[in-house]
Amino acid sequence: MRTIRLDKLVIQNFKGLKEFALDVGGDSAVITAANGVGKTTVYDAWLWLLFGKDSTGRAEFEIRPVDENNEAIKGLEVMVEGTLDIDGRRLVFRRLQKERLVKDQVRGYTTDYWIDDVPKKESDYQDYIAELIGENTFKMLTDLAYFNGKLHWTDRRRVLMEVGGDISEPAGFDNLLAALNGRTIEEYAKMLGEQKKAHAKRRDEINPRIDEIHKGLESYVPGDAVVLEDKRKLSQAVREGLEAERQRLVGQETQRQATIEQINKLTVKKLHRESQLKSDTGGINAFLEEKADLESKYAEQEQAVNKLWIELRTKENAAQSLEADLDKSMEMLASIRAEYDTADAKPAADTCYACGQKLPADKLAENEQKRKTSLLAITERGNKRKAIVKEQKAALDELRKHIAELTEQGKKAEAELRQAEQDKNRRLAEVDEAIKNRPEADPSADAEWQGIVAGIAKLQAEIGHPVSELLQEIESRKKLAEQELAEVNKSLANADRAKRDRERIDELEQEEKDLAQKVADIDRQLIDIAEYKLAQSRLIEEAVNDKFEHVKFKLFDYLLKEGGIKETCEATYKGVPYSDMSRGEKFYCGIDTINVLSQRYGLSVPLFIDNAKSMTMPIEARSQIIRLCAEKGVKKLQVQVVKPKEKAVA
Repeated sequence: MRTIRLDKLVIQNFKGLKEFALDVGGDSAVITAANGVGKTTVYDAWLWLLFGKDSTGRAEFEIRPVDENNEAIKGLEVMVEGTLDIDGRRLVFRRLQKERLVKDQVRGYTTDYWIDDVPKKESDYQDYIAELIGENTFKMLTDLAYFNGKLHWTDRRRVLMEVGGDISEPAGFDNLLAALNGRTIEEYAKMLGEQKKAHAKRRDEINPRIDEIHKGLESYVPGDAVVLEDKRKLSQAVREGLEAERQRLVGQETQRQATIEQINKLTVKKLHRESQLKSDTGGINAFLEEKADLESKYAEQEQAVNKLWIELRTKENAAQSLEADLDKSMEMLASIRAEYDTADAKPAADTCYACGQKLPADKLAENEQKRKTSLLAITERGNKRKAIVKEQKAALDELRKHIAELTEQGKKAEAELRQAEQDKNRRLAEVDEAIKNRPEADPSADAEWQGIVAGIAKLQAEIGHPVSELLQEIESRKKLAEQELAEVNKSLANADRAKRDRERIDELEQEEKDLAQKVADIDRQLIDIAEYKLAQSRLIEEAVNDKFEHVKFKLFDYLLKEGGIKETCEATYKGVPYSDMSRGEKFYCGIDTINVLSQRYGLSVPLFIDNAKSMTMPIEARSQIIRLCAEKGVKKLQVQVVKPKEKAVA
């Protein structure tokens, strides 16, 4: 770790300080004076030397002394010089501002720079400082309020994620992670959402298509299908044979996938055994298991509550969808009834449309028969639609009953979860006292682990080649057979067309059911994703907060009733958020944060603490500390150097 310590700070004509030297020799110190004497000015001079800014971050501020009329005193040079110890090497930095005179008139100011008495250009001076420590990093390591109170929460969160290091995946989501196939969990959820939307759209488009086919059936007239019937049967036989071959190949692929699933299960078992070996150090193993069991049971209970609310929302969405389907069915039934009434009220034609003469008896009978056939077809459609309406109403009633039960279960589960959290926290506090550092075991020396590895190797040797190429060939041949069948069907009579349309209606109705099932399957996957995000967020918070001694960071908002989480970043101390902390608590948490960030960036720099007199909590900073303390009646800056292991008089 690079260590930067302040040996000496010399100030001349800077703001209200005419001349002052802070000589601490790299040790910590306390600067004491009444308000307005110049404690903060010392801090401003230190920042101006490094970055040309004051303690509020302003680059444009008045650094020159002023007279009684608040006018800058002429003829003065403003100088700040700092001697730094950087990993044992002493460097002297100096910044000097002087008047720019034109015909004995002040026309502005110029600033000169030196490093170890070597003149530097402004850009070279700034680059050298930037190489030692970037301004943003300097703020994080020296301003107690910068990281937790001033830095934007997204930038603060990014730094904390770096502090947390690599985060392991939550356990129990192997199938979900395998399904990602290189996608992020957010991309996968978005993909599922798009698929669900597409399936729902296709499902809603099926009913109008079925009605359109029904209307076309009314105009079909039976035709002669004898000539090409044999050829059609042959084409159908070829297609069925190809389908049987496809089913056989699919069965082989199913067995292959089952073997892959066994390998995945053994892999999980191997990781679990490695975890057991790592944590089994004797003595405290029972406590570790109890702690894990407490966390696991609470997590399961919490996940069960979340799953209950998600299931409730899913059922409510399903009820809304079913209500919409029922409304459509009722509208269609009313349309069919109106169509029947119109057709029934219209008698069969009894005169010739061309000449207007009365039709013969046989023609009258033929027209009447056509009218009755049409009425029967409409009646058949109406009866089918009535059956669908009845099924939808029954399903909707059952769904509403289930929603009421889930709502009551959710309220009860919420109350039980709150009690479980209190019990868990109490017991965890007791168990944590028994947990110590433990050595890690070598899994390769464990017989059970060796057996699992051998089982994985054996199954991997049994995995066959995928049959996707063969299935693709079968599909291509099936398409050819279907094309031949389509050519034959083009020559078939209207009776065959009517038969195909009826079969198509059955297919569409089955497709409608399949799409509804796909939507339900996607809903279950989205529930798994929500549970995964919840488990992952807890792992991230644990990894980050383990780095800090006092301050804890809230990195996620858990939206129980909404069934999700939202990223955030706020420091807390003993459960109190940063915005509600006292000033002393904010300083205390700021010091803890700076200690961790110093370790993260491998850099220790002098820490100025203003208003340190008001601090009652211990200052546990690991870097050089310059405390600025207000003391009534002290009209001149007083410096007390604090040697290691000494206590400062604050």
